[in-house]
Amino acid sequence: MKIKNINYVAFQPGFEKFANTYHGFIPARDSFLQQNVSDFYEIKNGNFSEKSIVTIPDGCTDIMFAFDGNDMKIYISTGVRVIKKFYFGSLAYLFGIRFKPGCTYHIFREKIKKFVHKPVNANHILKDSHMIAEKMALSKNFNERIRIGEEYLKKNLLEQSMQGNLLDYCVKSICDANGNMQVTNFQQTRDIRLAI
Repeated sequence: MKIKNINYVAFQPGFEKFANTYHGFIPARDSFLQQNVSDFYEIKNGNFSEKSIVTIPDGCTDIMFAFDGNDMKIYISTGVRVIKKFYFGSLAYLFGIRFKPGCTYHIFREKIKKFVHKPVNANHILKDSHMIAEKMALSKNFNERIRIGEEYLKKNLLEQSMQGNLLDYCVKSICDANGNMQVTNFQQTRDIRLAI
């Protein structure tokens, strides 16, 4: 179900409390993103190496850009069903785009939650992920990252379905593991560590 109330903004208090510097931006009412994107956020100057970011269930899917000072990695998080702790390793900042609940149906379809129960590398799911990763890595500040994110969403996501890319990702993951993939109930896992 898509949240149609334009005043609804999903909020993660653990994100804001984690770091010394937190930025958030809610799209304007007249923005093409307003019906789909809850907010853009950025976490900087935090102890990513040793501390965790606590997340609460909010029904949102996030695209997260994790920059360690040299490399930019992109993750898709389909949200959590229970409170979890995220460990990112050493980061300069974490920039994210949080979609409103139900607003990624036309991008991933609902089946993404059946396959993805923890953040996954987005390289095999998002179109032109290497290009936006490069642009984000070269960006100077939060406002520039918002502009890059807006352009990318308008061009690549909000006007088409990514369901085929999700299927390709799943097939590639199975092939990379030579079929030795273990089915795990990640809902039981309280801590999530992302390799940066």
